[in-house]
Amino acid sequence: MKRLILLAIIGAAQLAAAQNWSAPVAVTTGAGDDHNLVVVGVSQPSEIWACWDRTYAGESDIYHAQVNLQSFAFEDVRCLTPGPGSHRKPEIAGNLTPYNSGIFLEGLHDSLWAIYYTVRNDTGFVNPFMTLYSNQDLHDPIFSSAYIEGYGEMEARVFLRTDWAVSVFTYIEWSYPWLPPNYQIPLDTAYQVNIPSSGYPVVAHTARYSDIPILAIYKHHAWEKIAGGRGVIEYHYQVMGWESPYPVSYTGVLSDPQFEYHQPLFQNVSFPGLYLEREADGNYEIVYTDIERYTGIWSEPVALFDLPGSERNLHCFNNILVFESDGNGNPDIAFWHPALSVPEYVDVHPGEDRNPYIFASYSLSQYHVFWESDRDGTWKIYYSCRSLLAIEPGPGPVLPRSFAVSVHPNPGNAEFGIDLELPMSSEVEAAIYDLSGRRVTKIHDGALPAGLQKLSWDASEITSGIYLLRVESADNIQTRKMVVLK
Repeated sequence: MKRLILLAIIGAAQLAAAQNWSAPVAVTTGAGDDHNLVVVGVSQPSEIWACWDRTYAGESDIYHAQVNLQSFAFEDVRCLTPGPGSHRKPEIAGNLTPYNSGIFLEGLHDSLWAIYYTVRNDTGFVNPFMTLYSNQDLHDPIFSSAYIEGYGEMEARVFLRTDWAVSVFTYIEWSYPWLPPNYQIPLDTAYQVNIPSSGYPVVAHTARYSDIPILAIYKHHAWEKIAGGRGVIEYHYQVMGWESPYPVSYTGVLSDPQFEYHQPLFQNVSFPGLYLEREADGNYEIVYTDIERYTGIWSEPVALFDLPGSERNLHCFNNILVFESDGNGNPDIAFWHPALSVPEYVDVHPGEDRNPYIFASYSLSQYHVFWESDRDGTWKIYYSCRSLLAIEPGPGPVLPRSFAVSVHPNPGNAEFGIDLELPMSSEVEAAIYDLSGRRVTKIHDGALPAGLQKLSWDASEITSGIYLLRVESADNIQTRKMVVLK
C-alpha cells in the first residue's frame, strides 16, 4: 500500500497563506532562551505535558508545564532542576507505571554529559538523578517502551548517542499476568553504558520501538554520520512477529554521491519510512524513503515539495509535517498534510522561527504547532492551531474521534461485515490472515474518506477456524479475531 498520498503532489509550489491558523501566542515567558520543546500525552491520568530547557546567565535548566486540554496554554510552569548546573534536551517518558511518568534529560557528571531522570510522584517531581553514564558524552535520549504481548514483560528503552556511535539501553521488569504492564526506572541505580567508537562522527539519530499486540515488535534506529566529509544515514531495522515468517533485521547505509543526507526522522512506529533532509550545493529539501520489510531495500528518496529556499528541522505526526522554510528570506514555520495541494505557512514574522513541534488533538479536531521564535529579543515558545483538514466548519456529519474496527456477525459462517470508523481520510489496507501468518485475502487497499466506512468478507468458501483481520491506516494498526463456523 502506498504510504503517502503526497507522491501525486510533487512539483513546483509556493507556500499558501497562513489564514487557516490562529494568531500566534507566546506560551513561555520570563528571562532566558527557551529551546528543545517536547509535548507528549501522558496516559494516566489523562494529561498533556510540555518540557523544554531554558538558558539564562550561562546556566540551563529543565522546565515542565501542564498543557491546558482546551486552550493549550502552559499552566503550572515549574523548574525541575533548580540550582547551578547545566541540563538540557528533555525527553518525556509518559507511558510507564500509572501516575509515575517521568522525564529523561542530559546533565553534566564529571565534566561529561550523562542521562538523568526525574519521576513524578504524588507530591511532584523528585530531584533529577543520574541513570546512565559513560566515559564519553551521552546525548539525545529517545525513550520508547513496549509491553511484550504474551510474555508479561515491559521493556523500557533509551536510545542514545555519543559523538562517535549510537546505542540503546534496555530496562526490563517482569509483570505478573494478572497485573497491568508495570515499570519503574530504578531511583538508586546508575548504569554504565559502554559504546565502542564507530570511527565516524555521529551528529543526530532517531528511533521507534513498540509492539503491535499479536502482530509484531518493531525496533527501528537510524542516525546521521559523517563519512568522507559527507552526511550519510546508517540504520538498523528489525521486526519480529507472525506477520514475518522469521525475525527480520537489516543494517546498512543510505548514501548518494550527489547529495548529503541529514536529520533522519521515522514516520511512525509501524511504518519504517524515513524523512530526511537532502542537501545539494547548500540547499536543503525534505525527502521521504520507505524500506521493503522483507528485502531491506529502500526506495529512491522522493522530494516532498519544490519550494524556494531550504526546508529544514522537520517534525512529523505520522505523515503530517511541520518544518522550517526560509523562502521569505528568514526561517518561518510551514505545515503540510497529504490533503493539501501545497504546504501552508503557520505564521510569517520578521524574526527567526525555528524547531517546530506538532501535536494532534482528535477530541478537539485540531492540529497544534509549537515553535521557537526570537521576536522579543529572547527565544520563546509560540503556539498556533488550526482545524483538522477532514473537519468542515459549520453543521455537518459528526466524525469519529478515534480509529475503530468492528466485525459482525462474529462468529459467522458466510459474509462478515466490517465497520471502520475513520476520524480523517486516510489510505487503508485491510486483509485476512490465518493463525500461521499466511494472508488469506486482501479486502481493501486504497484511500477511504473520513466517517463510518463499511467493508465485507465473503467466507462462504473458507474452512472453519480462527482468522485475524488486520486493518492498517496511515497512523494506526488494529487486529480483530474472526471465528468461522460451518
